[in-house]
Amino acid sequence: MSSLSMLETEAALFHGPHRALEVTRLPLRPPEAGELLVRVTGCTLCGSDLHTIQGRRQVACPSILGHEIVGRIESAPSDQPLPRDLQGEPLRIGDRIVWAIVQNCGQCFFCRRDLPQKCLHQTKYGHQRLDV
Repeated sequence: MSSLSMLETEAALFHGPHRALEVTRLPLRPPEAGELLVRVTGCTLCGSDLHTIQGRRQVACPSILGHEIVGRIESAPSDQPLPRDLQGEPLRIGDRIVWAIVQNCGQCFFCRRDLPQKCLHQTKYGHQRLDV
């Protein structure tokens, strides 16, 4: 890990339509098996986020909006190799990455048919309640 041992981070929490975002500090835990800790260097709010802010699309609150993200790998579990990118090259600490909006299980009916965006066990970044 870099700099301040990464015990917490700063985030802008969404608490509901027409309410100001709350900038707050949140605890971080070390990454577990299958996870990476990534320092976000850029994130955008898209049309679906704007619909959420306006109350035209419902999300559980509090949440952190923004699912179009670029960042750098800060750390990973030391007992596992880092994953590979889409070209099959191994990732390394410090690499700049982007990732899909949907975290999928890889095993359900849809994942096995190359439709991870329809995963039965999905998590969508920026679309779900914050679980700290």
